[in-house]
Amino acid sequence: MVLADFFKPKPDVQELKAKQDVRGLIRALQYKRDSDVRWAAASALGTIGGEIAIDPLIQALQDKFVRWEAASALERIGEPAVEPLTQALNSKDIYVRKAAQKTLQNIDLNSPGCCPSVVPGLNLGSLRTKQPPISSGRDVEASQVWLASSGSST
Repeated sequence: MVLADFFKPKPDVQELKAKQDVRGLIRALQYKRDSDVRWAAASALGTIGGEIAIDPLIQALQDKFVRWEAASALERIGEPAVEPLTQALNSKDIYVRKAAQKTLQNIDLNSPGCCPSVVPGLNLGSLRTKQPPISSGRDVEASQVWLASSGSST
C-alpha cells in the first residue's frame, strides 16, 4: 500500500451509489484498506456501472475478499462482460478462472444476439489444466455441454 493511500478518507459507497458516481465506485473498488468497501463498491457497480465497470470488476476477481461479488456484478452486467470473462478463463489463478467460469455459466450465452464473435473462441477446457482454445463448431457444442455439466466439480 502506498503511504498516500493511508491518508485517503474511506469512500462512502452508499453516497457514491446514490449519486450514480461510477468513477467514484471504481476508485472505491480499489480501496485497499477495507474489503467491505471494495465488496459494496463491486455490488453497486453491478447495478449501475455498465460497461465502464467491466475491466475494474475483472481485475477485482483477483481480490479474494470481493471475488464472488465482482463475479456477481459481472453477471448482472451480462453480455458485454462475456469477452473479458472468457479472457479471464486463461488466468494463472485457478480462483479467477473458477469465478469467470461460474459467471459465464450464469450468463445466457444462447440468448438471441449474444456473443456471436465470442462464443466460437471460448476456451472452456479444464480449469486445472489449461487447454488450447476450441476451434470448430463441434468443439463449441462440446464445450457448452461441458460448461453446463461442470457446475459442482473442481
